[in-house]
Amino acid sequence: MQSMSFNRGFAARQAPSFAAGVFARAPVSALFLMAHPILMALCSRLRPQEDFAHIDPAALAQIGFFAVAGLWLLAELRSMTPTLPRWLRSRPLVYLLGYVLLAGVSALWSAEPTLTLYRFLEISVGLGLVLHAAMMARDVRHALWMFVTYCLIAVAANVTMGVIQSMVAGQGSSLVRLVHANVGSAVAAVGMFLCMPFRKQGFFRIGFWLFLAAVVITTSSATYVAVLVTALFAILFRVSTTARNKALLIAACIALVITSIGLTGKLGKLIMYNKTAEAVRTGTGRLAMWQWYWDNAISEKPLLGQGFESGEHQYRRETGFISNAHNAFIAATVSLGVPGAALTFLLAGSMVWGAARVRGPIGTALVCACICIWINSLTIPAVSSRLRASWIATAWLCVLVTALAVRCAERGRAGPRKEIAG
Repeated sequence: MQSMSFNRGFAARQAPSFAAGVFARAPVSALFLMAHPILMALCSRLRPQEDFAHIDPAALAQIGFFAVAGLWLLAELRSMTPTLPRWLRSRPLVYLLGYVLLAGVSALWSAEPTLTLYRFLEISVGLGLVLHAAMMARDVRHALWMFVTYCLIAVAANVTMGVIQSMVAGQGSSLVRLVHANVGSAVAAVGMFLCMPFRKQGFFRIGFWLFLAAVVITTSSATYVAVLVTALFAILFRVSTTARNKALLIAACIALVITSIGLTGKLGKLIMYNKTAEAVRTGTGRLAMWQWYWDNAISEKPLLGQGFESGEHQYRRETGFISNAHNAFIAATVSLGVPGAALTFLLAGSMVWGAARVRGPIGTALVCACICIWINSLTIPAVSSRLRASWIATAWLCVLVTALAVRCAERGRAGPRKEIAG
């Protein structure tokens, strides 16, 4: 497969506009991915507990979307076969594929095999689209254009959906409550870190400030903590070089942890903005939810789990609270038991480790994005549950790390050539 080397001359001559550079030159797979959060925003609605499993026209639209995308992807498999075997040498992609395949196999013991199989096909199509988009990228810059564009669309759609649903539910008394969106905030943080190496250049500069604004206004405490920890990591291990500076930064980190734990200082109040003491103590209801999962799902089937998505479906049916597990590792354990949790931990570690092997500003951006999304995964499902913006963002990061790590290994030198296509 032909690929174009990325260099400054190419960037200067062909730096396209937003529309011409991303949409006109993006592969069809990337356009499918960019359309997904818009479709979800249009089709999602608040529904009563007794109606949450009903297949209505909105659900049929989503099924039709994935059917079309899946059929198109099958027709494009031939274009992916030259590159995929080489990418399977990379552990992050192997662990992610292993999790997806295990999700499909879990239909054998799932209490709701039809749901499990559908969700498996859904994430399989999502991963296939991400792989195809990355393989068709002309270079690193083009790949980042597509990913950053997806993140912008996903954040806008997620926040818009949150505003509409809050207004419909009569929660419009506070602007903070209107724009609060955990998944949108997490994706915005990832996009912000990926834009940092190019934050003085056109589209990426605009994207960086839009993502930063989204992180701030969505008031997600988990994202605030993730961004702070990630930024300190970047300064400590990737930017600072002298022992004296590192010692000072370690002291600053310790002070930050002490202050945050106390939650009495200004920093603690800022991180937990608009959170009551009860909300902080209960994790906004998450602790009770995780206790339910432990008592009614994990303890019953710890080895193989309830089946992909089956455990979360059971929670919605029995409690009447329509929500996900809000934790990637708990969701993995509920769905796929010990193997699922192990694959999730291995995926997280291998993504960070693989990104750390990429030298230069892009490597730093990838490490920061991976750390940030996995810290956030303590409060969002990431790749452990059904397809959503956080799933696609995590999978896309995994594929980017895979592509660059394979390039590093093939070139046999410390830093990769600036290209990504096979």
